[in-house]
Amino acid sequence: MRNGYFIARNGRMYPECGNSKGIECLTHIMIEAQLRNVTLTMPPFTFYKHAPRAAELWDSLRLENGTYLLKFGRSDYMPAMHREGKIRISSATTYDDSSLNPSIRDDELEFTEESIGAKIHVPPSGDHTAPIEQWITAPIISTLKYRMRCKSEYYVACFGKRYAYRIFDDFAPYDACLVIRDPGRFIDTIQQCSKTCLPGFQFCSLPVTYRDPFFPTHDDDVPFSKHFRYAYQHEFRIVWEPFTPMQKLPVVNLELGPLTDYCDLLTL
Repeated sequence: MRNGYFIARNGRMYPECGNSKGIECLTHIMIEAQLRNVTLTMPPFTFYKHAPRAAELWDSLRLENGTYLLKFGRSDYMPAMHREGKIRISSATTYDDSSLNPSIRDDELEFTEESIGAKIHVPPSGDHTAPIEQWITAPIISTLKYRMRCKSEYYVACFGKRYAYRIFDDFAPYDACLVIRDPGRFIDTIQQCSKTCLPGFQFCSLPVTYRDPFFPTHDDDVPFSKHFRYAYQHEFRIVWEPFTPMQKLPVVNLELGPLTDYCDLLTL
């Protein structure tokens, strides 16, 4: 539902005609329910109370998609980021916190895929001492789960690639948004700054790939992979991975310098 609908400036949900993938998945679910005689209860349509104000804020900018990045946060911290470039980056583990908003919370160290109708090789009669060439093929009764997990903690900074009127409600209690009008300059600046603070880390910046776990790709790039339930967020990430695996990372504060000449701060 979240991926197949958009939120208009009046705070209500409407089908997003341009989002063929979301509508297609939703249609498949409805048809499967009919074939199986299952009655589905339509989830309640949430009214997004901050949408009118979010639309009003964006009216003054109206930037084209692909030309900007967004950083959401609390209004008591974001002015310092805007004026002085103060950015706090945390480890991936900090997002696996039950106190966080469901739109933000996730296990960023792991991604699990499932194969339907998969087959595996097993030893005959359960004798694992048998030579591998004697093993036989056996079907999996249920789904075969393939779990990919990072060997190390890493730092991650999350951004949005597309402004939407729903974001302030989805990411509550965030009530401020830094609009970065020159993403290339910002990424270069944060990379140069982090070279001093994080000399033993590899820097990488990429859009997130949203994956359907029931269509496995076995791509083990976990830091830039998310379940496609979050696809409506259009996330972009900056990741710092340690060259030597580490299991715990302290918070790091970066100071990029003033961002006021190429960034705008929007506050509810």
